[in-house]
Amino acid sequence: MFIKPFTDDTLFLHADTLKAKGENKKELKVESPASKVQGSKSTEKQETKNQGKEKGRGKKKKQKETEVRTEKAEDQKLIIADGQQKKEGSEKQKQEPNHLLFAYHKVKFFKKDFQGKCDSLYYSTNDSVMKMYGAPVFWSNENQLTSDSAKMYTGKKSLKSIELEGNGFMVSEKDSVHYNQIRGKKMKGLFNDSTLYLIKVQGNGQTIYYDEEGDDLRAVNRADCTNIDVYLKNKKISRIVFITKPDATLFPIDEIDVRDFKLKGFIWRNDERPDKLADIFIW
Repeated sequence: MFIKPFTDDTLFLHADTLKAKGENKKELKVESPASKVQGSKSTEKQETKNQGKEKGRGKKKKQKETEVRTEKAEDQKLIIADGQQKKEGSEKQKQEPNHLLFAYHKVKFFKKDFQGKCDSLYYSTNDSVMKMYGAPVFWSNENQLTSDSAKMYTGKKSLKSIELEGNGFMVSEKDSVHYNQIRGKKMKGLFNDSTLYLIKVQGNGQTIYYDEEGDDLRAVNRADCTNIDVYLKNKKISRIVFITKPDATLFPIDEIDVRDFKLKGFIWRNDERPDKLADIFIW
């Protein structure tokens, strides 16, 4: 820091400042050279003290700036490390081999709570999707599912969902004559622990559902609706929600002809169902 020496000009300026405050220039006391030296030393000490404070502030400022730069550098390192881990994970996933399974013709598969049958089957470990062709049929507890083709999404040792594409149909037997039926252009079934709990009908939905009191059937409801949600509980249909433009009629059970209560494409194929593992080898 530059310190200006105490001169006559400095004294004049100082006196002029006092004059501006209403004080007389003549009353200004001129200090002796010794006083000037003492004043100069005092000023130097004060300025040195101020200089020390400025240096202290400068050090603190530099320290804070250094800390900020360090934090930013650490954050940058974390970002780079995270990006590197994601890149390595992605590369590792790409490096993992994709196993393919082809099965044709006359395909059957068996699981304790889910069985199926189709003409041909394709499975890839990359997306864990099983694609089935040739009028596949599936059985989940009391329910039979059919379509023109299907996709089954699997997880860790369990089923996640199934998509029935083209003439999706779901049937469950009430007795040897009466059947609950649900039909649609497309159907999607959702599973929880490999147990079917929801069927979503998308397009051209139709239902025939029997209402019962105890063990006795008392009425049948026939409905047409574009989109339908069917909820299952304890492996049976518990609730049907008609979403878009429903048109429904309830008929007393003793006034119907069961032959008129079969939706287009109805086929009960329970005799084709594999009951045990050995049945998959019998066509």
